[in-house]
Amino acid sequence: MVRRAGQRRRVRLNRWVAAALFYWCYFVPIGDIAWNLYGSGGDLAVGGADGVALRAIGTTAIIAAYLLGHWVQVRLLGEHAVGWRSYLACSAAIGAASAVAAAVGLALFAAIA
Repeated sequence: MVRRAGQRRRVRLNRWVAAALFYWCYFVPIGDIAWNLYGSGGDLAVGGADGVALRAIGTTAIIAAYLLGHWVQVRLLGEHAVGWRSYLACSAAIGAASAVAAAVGLALFAAIA
């Protein structure tokens, strides 16, 4: 393969590093934004018509980011990337596990406070 002048060579990442990057730098921030968007005490909790508009725009952006996430993990993981069905199944499992972890964490913090 011949590279053109100014063209960068793609650096291969270890698949575990790539998976960790995807989880912590892509999945978790989107979840945090969703938590703040739909939570009653979040930074993005706004009432009235402004709140409805903000949630509509936020929901559209979160869905777009979720769909774009498949392309992101393909770029990060290369030949170890999963297809669409596996992406949907894995994201559902990770989402459920994250929800359980968040509920346990909230319960522990409530018990301590």
